[in-house]
Amino acid sequence: MHKKQISYIKPFNLLALLCRVVLFFLFPLYGYANRYPSTKNNDDALHIAVFKNYVEIVKVLLSVHGININLETNQGKSALDLARENNHLACVGLLEKTLKKQS
Repeated sequence: MHKKQISYIKPFNLLALLCRVVLFFLFPLYGYANRYPSTKNNDDALHIAVFKNYVEIVKVLLSVHGININLETNQGKSALDLARENNHLACVGLLEKTLKKQS
């Protein structure tokens, strides 16, 4: 590769690509890609991404039209509740901003 071609590869582009790979290829392998709950605890992809503090994946998931931010687990916790419990402030901010847009 030429140096000019390598300079176009930026860390953000690689991170965005990684998020898409996880979202579209790895999550379906484990049953997390459905909009409907697929785990024993009624977790969906958004709950898992928030719990693990995967901020970039949370951004991608929140951009999906029709995603239910208020979906609760079997313990009655929403994605916002999980973010607050685990002090994931970036996720809290994203979820609150999205909730304001939806209301």
